[in-house]
Amino acid sequence: MLIYKHLEDAELLDLLRSSDDAAFTAIYERYALKLINHVSKKFGNLHEAEDILHDVFNTLWVKRDILKITNLPGFLYTSAKNKVQNRLLKDKCQDQYTFFLEHYSIKTSNDTDHRIRMLQLMERIDKEIFVLPPKMRQIFEMSRKLHLTHKEIAEELGISEQTVARQISNAIIRIKFKLGIYAMLLWLIKLK
Repeated sequence: MLIYKHLEDAELLDLLRSSDDAAFTAIYERYALKLINHVSKKFGNLHEAEDILHDVFNTLWVKRDILKITNLPGFLYTSAKNKVQNRLLKDKCQDQYTFFLEHYSIKTSNDTDHRIRMLQLMERIDKEIFVLPPKMRQIFEMSRKLHLTHKEIAEELGISEQTVARQISNAIIRIKFKLGIYAMLLWLIKLK
């Protein structure tokens, strides 16, 4: 093993191409510490740097017979740099994806919850309109559902515009009162 420490990079590469384990170990011992220091400065995380280092040397061993390396340190540093960039890009993509999923699920949940609450509220309003006195309900529905003006309602029913305005105002007061009680009951139920 001592002999390998004194060999030039080109000689070690030739031996590596012929699957010489000792040549690989000599390359690792020569460059691993330098690479891990370099990568950990880029990453700020020793564990991540060790993973990158492992990937670099794994690639070197697996592709030893097809790599055309003329500058071993240049190859190792470039390989490490590329793996760092790929890892950072992957982490950034994962962060963006996670952010998207979190916000999408919250938005979807909020949208669904909002729709359900709106449907429940509309059902409750319809129930309250249904229990209004018949004439008041008729005037209110003509105003809110048929979108007729006070004057049009008054002419159609043969009553004054003032009566129409008063009936609509009273209907709104009753509905608001009943919905206020309904909202308070929902709030009390949530507290339990």
